[in-house]
Amino acid sequence: MNTTELEEYRPLLFSIAYKMLGAIADAEDTVQDSFVKILGRDLRDVKNLKAYLVKVVTNLCIDRYNRLQKEREAYTGVWLPEPILTPERSITKEELSVGLLRTMELLTPIERAVFLLRDVFDFDYDLVADVVAKTETNCRKILSRAKQKLAIKGELIHPNRKIEERLIDQVLETMETGAYQNLFDILHQDIIAYTDGGGKAKSALKPILGIERVLKFYMGLLAKFGADNVYKKVWMNGYAGIAIYNKGVLDTITFYEWEDDKVKVIQQIRNPDKLNFYNQK
Repeated sequence: MNTTELEEYRPLLFSIAYKMLGAIADAEDTVQDSFVKILGRDLRDVKNLKAYLVKVVTNLCIDRYNRLQKEREAYTGVWLPEPILTPERSITKEELSVGLLRTMELLTPIERAVFLLRDVFDFDYDLVADVVAKTETNCRKILSRAKQKLAIKGELIHPNRKIEERLIDQVLETMETGAYQNLFDILHQDIIAYTDGGGKAKSALKPILGIERVLKFYMGLLAKFGADNVYKKVWMNGYAGIAIYNKGVLDTITFYEWEDDKVKVIQQIRNPDKLNFYNQK
């Protein structure tokens, strides 16, 4: 086995690791760890290399996820998964919104693995069962329990793209013009906002509930930067969002969920440690 053979599977393995862990650097490290582990083994008896690699990286993710859960419990304020910014919209069934990744924190590591491998990546139950060392019957029960926790039935449902882009364009125009009163027309009355500053950037330590409180918080945040802000529509995990640059540095990335053509959830990352990946490019 050589690195050239392994590299063919890196995109798939990274995709699994990223969705398991919700963090880019941790996913990259886990894939690299899996390569180091595999390169030292005799794989002549391995009949299905792809399945074997998936098993190795998934189990490394389960171990790492158990450690990360303890760190996230001690995290300052709200912890949000890191989105992957792309130059354009690109949606596949395997693409998961940051909102769903956040909700998946409700799952145990095994539930998360079974849900992803079976329902997102469409692996057969025999492979899933082998990966998590459970019977196929147990995996079916685990998947059912995971879906109940996520309130998801059947295939993942993606938002209407036209509605999404129209809403994002309205929010973007409001930010650029400062006409914040227009947000009343596009924000849900029962909106909830999550801000992840990690104790290193201004953020709310708990979710903010209700349109009045949400508007007050974000108007104060945006006013702090004044004319130095530049707002751009970006694609995060295939979904539209807004990036805020302050003096040329990525300061904030914001992604949205909605209900009845209204923004129902705002999720915002301001922790500079999570933004360094893009600022260093």
